[in-house]
Order: sequence, then C-alpha cells, then structure tokens
Amino acid sequence: MKRKSIICMAVMVFIILNTSYSQWTAQTAPPLPWYYSILSFHAVDENIVWAVADTIKPSESYIGSPYVLRTTDGGDSWNVRSIPQTDGTYLMDVAAVDANTAWVTMNGLSADSVGGIFKTTDGGETWTAQLDQVKSVYIHFFDMDNGVQVNRHRIHITTNSGNTWELIPPENIPSFGDEESTIYYCANNAVAVSGDRIWMGTSYGRILRSTDKGLHWDITAIAGTFNLAILSVSFRDTLHGIATACYNGKTFQPVRTKMARTSDGGETWEMISNPPSTTAGESITYVPGTEHTYVVNSHYHLAGTAISMDDGVSWTTVDDKGCYGLAFVSPTKGWSSLITTPENTANYILRWSGNSLPVEEMSSSGTASSFALEECYPNPVVSSATISFHLPSAGLTRLTVHDVLGRCVKVLAEEFRHAGAHKVTFNESHLPSGVYVYRLAWNGQVMTRRMTLLK
Repeated sequence: MKRKSIICMAVMVFIILNTSYSQWTAQTAPPLPWYYSILSFHAVDENIVWAVADTIKPSESYIGSPYVLRTTDGGDSWNVRSIPQTDGTYLMDVAAVDANTAWVTMNGLSADSVGGIFKTTDGGETWTAQLDQVKSVYIHFFDMDNGVQVNRHRIHITTNSGNTWELIPPENIPSFGDEESTIYYCANNAVAVSGDRIWMGTSYGRILRSTDKGLHWDITAIAGTFNLAILSVSFRDTLHGIATACYNGKTFQPVRTKMARTSDGGETWEMISNPPSTTAGESITYVPGTEHTYVVNSHYHLAGTAISMDDGVSWTTVDDKGCYGLAFVSPTKGWSSLITTPENTANYILRWSGNSLPVEEMSSSGTASSFALEECYPNPVVSSATISFHLPSAGLTRLTVHDVLGRCVKVLAEEFRHAGAHKVTFNESHLPSGVYVYRLAWNGQVMTRRMTLLK
C-alpha cells in the first residue's frame, strides 16, 4: 500500500526554474473601501489589465460607487476610476480590447436600479451607457465589433462595438430547469472562451455552450454534479476544458469539490477522481503558453491556490492565501485579489511572483543529432538509478535533481562535456521517499523528467 501511494504521487510534480517556489505577491493599488474585492479581471496582454471592484456583500440598502481599475505596466501601478452614474448598482464584469477601450456590466440591487452596459474609449476617464436599464452580468468581446453579454436566461449579442444589442430569441437557447440559471460568481472565470466558442456553467451542474459567438446555444449535463453550481470553467483550446463545482446550486452551501474535464468541446464530460483537497477551486483558469497547466483558487471554502500540469489529473498546493478571481496571460504573468479589510485597503491585488509556473516535461529522443534526456532506469528508484542523456555538441552541462517545490536537492553534474551519449548514476540514500524531477541544462536548453524514489 505504501509503495502504491508513493507511485501515485508521481503525477503531482512541478518545477519552478529558480530555488524559490512561486506564490502570490500583494501589489499596492489606490485604496478602496473595506470589504471590496476585484470581481473580475480582463488581461489584454502582459502589460494591460483591467479589473472591476465592488463590495462582496451587496444588499438593497447598499449605496456606493463601483470601481474600475487599469494597469498598463503589468501591475506595477494601477489607476482607479468610479462610474458616478451607477450608484446603487453592482459592478459585475469587464471586457477590454486595448488600453483605452473597455466595457463593464452592471446589475441593479433593486427594482429601481436595473443596471446595464457601459463603454469607455479613453481608458476609463468617461463612460457611455449602451444597453441601459437591462441587468447584465457577463460580457466578452471577440474583437472591437463582436461581443456577447449574458444575464441568467437572457443573452444579447452585438456586431457594432455595442452601439446596438440584439436579444437572442428563446428558441436559440435551451430550456432551463426550475430555479436553474447561469452562474455569475467571479464573472471572468465563470465563462470560458476559445475562438468563437463559449462555455458557462449553470446552477444545476450543466454547461451552456455556443459555437457561433453566442447566436445559438445548447446545453450538456455533467454526470455527478446535478444540483451543484458549476462556478467556474476554463478551456485551453476548443476541445479541452475543466469545470469546477463546490457549492450546492440551490442553497449555495459548500460541498466537497468536484471537477470534470472534456476533450470534445464539452459534448461529454468525465469526472476528475482527485480534485485538489486544499482549495475549493471556486475559480479556475488555463495558463496560456503551457500545454496542460491550470490554476485554481478559492477565498471562502478551503482557501488557497493549487496547480495542475496534466489537465487536472493531479494537483499541487502552492499557496494558502484566500484569493478571489484569476487571470493569466503567460506562465509568468497572472493576477488575483484579496478582499479589503479595515487593516488592508490598498494591498488587495495579487500578482504571481517567481520566474515561471510549472515547466512541463519535454519529450526526448535518442537520435545522434539530438539533445535528449532519457527516463532513468529503474524507475521507481529503490536504491540507485542510471540517468542517460545525449548532447549534439560539446558544452557546459548541468544535471540536477529537484523536489516537488522546485528546490534543488542534488547536483549530479556541472561540467563541460563532449558531444555524444552520457550516463550518470543517481544514488542518494539521505533523500526521503517521494517524487523528484531531474533537470538537464545545456547551451541554453532545458529538459526535465520525473522519477519516484522508494525506500
């Protein structure tokens, strides 16, 4: 049983390319009222990021201005703007196409304050009402002209930059169950977009999806999640995605986290047998620039952040901060947020720190002209193992072993080596049983592989 458990750990490894392990670092931003938080991010690129902030506990008695934040230097500095004509509404989501043009959605907190969509073309200095007096939650623009907005059962699309919005007729949208609706928790993570396709969860464990920018929709069920709210969904391409559920769809009380993944665009879903146990996964996002890496976090129920680099099969906890929302544009640039408190009204934006998120294992081949790192033999390792690699030309070579936090625990080789095949013996009796990664660096290239040490 012990041997089997250790082998199962092999899929839970990741590497950080420096000796510290990445986590969230608080950034200083203009102060907001306490108990505010970023409700949605939109990262245009590594420098331009928009966000919307409002109170986490809205009520009909709440009167206050929502805020729009923007950075053009990757988060080193932020400016904050309020939308004065929207007092008494709840700011939900933001979509942007550049540093100047963005749209935000509003939901009214009472029958007298309905909400709508507002647009800026000057970086948030001024705003113009577009879809006025219509409750709006989620918004996305595929380009400067084509966009979609969703509020529960009502969906609008635009083809002219939001100057006019067309309500999608009911026959284009599948029927919802009693009390079933789309989810609006952390709006930018509640909906996934890839190309012209859109996916979003419902409160009854189903996925609403469109393949034509929101004009027509169908719906699919995820077995095992009925009556669970699909809080977040993310796709790495048009076929592969992950959905998370950690609350009852009727009572919104926390439940044990469930995850499902698809490889056919959401037509069918399979449950993930080992979702993260240290974070609820209220928000999930794919990390652009990686093959299979996703990040999940949570603020309330099982707060923390976890990473998977194998399409959700296994997860590694990297932080226990209670974070709200996620946005990544690359393995090195990502953002989340904290809820403000009376003691902390300025350091509420979190930026991913460290060099990089997990560097995923590269394939190798042993051809005579290739740079190759082979699987160690034997693997799992009981006492010692041989690591073989091939260099296409001479150069400084470094072979190291790392633990699951990315820390270097052993340098096996650090020397000039000639072209050709090489073998190094790994034998470290002082290391505990577990999963390790060996890393080969040569002439600016890096390859990694995994091994399991058994004792």
